[in-house]
Order: sequence, then structure tokens, then C-alpha cells
Amino acid sequence: MEIRQQPTILARSTAEDVASTQIPGSTTRHWSKTQAQWAAATLLAMMAGYLDGYGFFFLKTYVSFMSGNTTSTGLKIGQGVFQAAIPSAIAIVFFATGSFLGNVLTQSKLPFHLLSRLCSSPLAVSWETC
Repeated sequence: MEIRQQPTILARSTAEDVASTQIPGSTTRHWSKTQAQWAAATLLAMMAGYLDGYGFFFLKTYVSFMSGNTTSTGLKIGQGVFQAAIPSAIAIVFFATGSFLGNVLTQSKLPFHLLSRLCSSPLAVSWETC
């Protein structure tokens, strides 16, 4: 009995083609999906860290990392200094409210042009007040 070997066919999947997106302005280097995800995650972490440092410096409360606010609020309430716990508690309430409303908006059936206007209005107002 003779065993025949099947020829190996090398084919790229569509996912591999999509994952190797080209860097803008470059003609030689391609990024894998994993590299792009790491780059995006690193950029977002750096932005969150900067935003948190800026907020803590000027507002004396954490604006992006809620674990710091939770710790600070619990510590101040535990010490009986309720007045000092208010800014951190407000940040937690607004963070949770913003997370909830953001989820409601992304799950809504509103057209994109209405969502973009709805979301850009608070940004424009906050930019004008800076």
C-alpha cells in the first residue's frame, strides 16, 4: 500500500491581510494587529496618566483612575472628615454617570450625525471654558 503526501497549499487568510495594515506615510513596514493594539493601549495609558496627573495637580482629585478616588474617599470618611471626601466622591459619581450615559448612547439607535453632535457639544463647551 502506497501513501501519497498531499501537496501543502500556503494561503493567507483575510484576517492576516487586514492585520498587516500599512503605517501611514511608509512603504516598507507593516504592523501586525497585535502591534497596533499594543501601540493604541500604550498611547491611551499615557494619555490617562497625564490627564490624571494634571487633574490631581490642579483639582486635587484623580480624574481618570477611580481607584485613587475610592481610596481617598474611604480614607477621609473613615477619619470622619466628610467635607474633605466630597471632591473625590463627586468624581466617582460623575465617572459612573458618564460611563452609564456613554453606554446608553453607544447602544442607542440614534443616527451617527446626531450622536456626533450630542457628544461634541460638551467638548466644545469645556474647550471654551479653559
